[in-house]
Amino acid sequence: MKRFYQMGLIVAVISVLSFVSCGVHSKNSYLKEFKSFVDKVENTDFETEADWNEALKEYERFTTTYYEEYKDKLTEEDLVEIGRLQGRFMKASMTRGAKFIEKNFNDAMQQASGLLDGLFEVNEDEE
Repeated sequence: MKRFYQMGLIVAVISVLSFVSCGVHSKNSYLKEFKSFVDKVENTDFETEADWNEALKEYERFTTTYYEEYKDKLTEEDLVEIGRLQGRFMKASMTRGAKFIEKNFNDAMQQASGLLDGLFEVNEDEE
């Protein structure tokens, strides 16, 4: 089951990256692809730091490279949409960060429990 989950995650990451590699060819495709990218980020659990770093690089391309290319063609409505997409990405990023902190906290608590057990464990030599 774990292997099936990992394969699904890999397919999701590859689809995000392959989608982005298609390139942005117009203002409308920029907005559409940025929205699709944010949708995929919101619905993907990035298991590795490398996968998340790739998503961050792609976000940077959308907010700098592609934005600079089309900024003179963007309407006020387009700018509002871009801001909304940035907010959604930031929310997904914060949610991911909170999950990461929670997992590390839970791992630390389990280790602390084992540490306490080990400290108070009675060895046969001590009896």
